[in-house]
Amino acid sequence: MDRPTVVDSHQHFWDPARADYPWMTDEVAAIRRPFTPGDLRPALETAGVDYTVLVQTRSSEDETRAFMATAAATPFVAGVVGWVDLTAPDVADRIAALQARPDGATLVGIRHQAHDEPDPRWLLREDVRRGLRAVRDAGLAYDLLVRTRELPAALETARAFPDLRFVIDHIAKPPIKDGETEGWAAALSPFREHERVCCKLSGMVTEADWGAWTPADLQPYIDRVGDIFGEDRLMFGSDWPVCLLAAPYATVYDTLREALRALSSPDQDKIFGANAMRFYRLHHKNAPFDLTAQEQAGGHVEVGRQGQILVDRFDARDTRVMRVGPVAITPATRDPNRATFSAWRRSRTPAPTTPTPNPQPPTPNPQPPTSCVNACLSSRADPACFGPRLDIGA
Repeated sequence: MDRPTVVDSHQHFWDPARADYPWMTDEVAAIRRPFTPGDLRPALETAGVDYTVLVQTRSSEDETRAFMATAAATPFVAGVVGWVDLTAPDVADRIAALQARPDGATLVGIRHQAHDEPDPRWLLREDVRRGLRAVRDAGLAYDLLVRTRELPAALETARAFPDLRFVIDHIAKPPIKDGETEGWAAALSPFREHERVCCKLSGMVTEADWGAWTPADLQPYIDRVGDIFGEDRLMFGSDWPVCLLAAPYATVYDTLREALRALSSPDQDKIFGANAMRFYRLHHKNAPFDLTAQEQAGGHVEVGRQGQILVDRFDARDTRVMRVGPVAITPATRDPNRATFSAWRRSRTPAPTTPTPNPQPPTPNPQPPTSCVNACLSSRADPACFGPRLDIGA
């Protein structure tokens, strides 16, 4: 490709005529119809999105198998986050059976609608933890579908499974419509220290006022998760077709692009593609892979057992060099004292200028403004200004 690969890390298909969706109430009647790859393809082409991750919509292994078949037959679907019964005694065997299918390489993760469980600590049940061990041992990721209520249990789970890749869907569904941030942000902030936990910038428009939201309503939430997770642990997701309740695909995509415009191009490339490829170890079929962009992201590429391309974060403590043909990709140098995401955003936002009739030449060696942002970027005097080192683990 002549540009960085763009990945939508979160989209769905469904057909209410063929299956039951308990969450599909009259409130969402506008999307209570079939949605297929043919419906999504034009929106992807318009936005310039290359690949997607297809995510489960109901508690059904039949749906998981159907989605895997869809991914195998659909060029733009790079992976599937499916469902298995984590509480089943034979959960490891069930996952192994899915991976043994001819289309088994398409399965990249597992998800359960934990926020629909009556018990906010459902994730901490021993039978659920047995299932999560099976997910980990199978080399899959786990999507955390939670709200503020379930975030404490999600945090305990991340601590209990430091070698399992987690991603929080929909920034944990904060009450954007009400404008409340504090309780949600307080519960989400401890994930800052858990480098293997990522977060999807998805599902925000449907947590806002469907008919009256503005980009300004979303910006405080985007800034907050950016400050917590950093540009290496965030990924774009449309949540199509759920997003259609509040906005068309193009609006969702363009709104996030605009919200992140102050970031550098390499950082935007991570959020809009490279991070999802690394996190889910995506299968890119026969599409060429942008090695330059991946090298900038500090990762490596290897070929999996079934010929799929695996993309992963190169551990900075690991001196290996992975090779794909004649190409060697080594880890990028990271600055552990880099300023936080929000400071970076503000520092990159051009200041408004007022033209003058007789502009004066610049003053030599001007002193920087005494703001927190500039203090963060130019000094190590205040450690609180700096975010942690943020890498996705292998």
